[in-house]
Amino acid sequence: MPLFEYQYVGEARLPDGRIVRLPPARGLWEKGPVLQVAISVTNELTAKLASEGKHAPQPVTGFALIDTGASLTAVDETVCRRLELVPTSTILISHAGGSEDRPCYPIQVLFPGTPIRPVIIARACSVSLAAGKQSYILLLGRDFLSRYKMVYHGPAGRIELDF
Repeated sequence: MPLFEYQYVGEARLPDGRIVRLPPARGLWEKGPVLQVAISVTNELTAKLASEGKHAPQPVTGFALIDTGASLTAVDETVCRRLELVPTSTILISHAGGSEDRPCYPIQVLFPGTPIRPVIIARACSVSLAAGKQSYILLLGRDFLSRYKMVYHGPAGRIELDF
């Protein structure tokens, strides 16, 4: 299996304003297992739009947190609006604030600058990640992780994905 390794770095601002680099273990501890991603409509929808003489929306880039506590992948609702996605189903999700029905969408996730191949998530639920003051546009859940072997190497400050 091919292996992708990502070494984390972190920075901190000192009281005098200087920025210092933190050890990789601290960077991973602070950020969590985060990857840069681009979220786009699926190739199927791109082809459908093209057959109608329309262009697919540009992918939305940002950061994704690999979330072992989430059974499903969740995409920020602002991304769904920017991509003009149409829900294909709904799902009852539970979170710290309770439970609610949320729309689900098929999306394609790309991993720029890595050898990780694009992944189709057939049922990503829409959530408000900004409401939780998250800097992520995507939470990659166990539906994503079921395709990979992941190692969270805390002392080394890196993650490894076998794919």
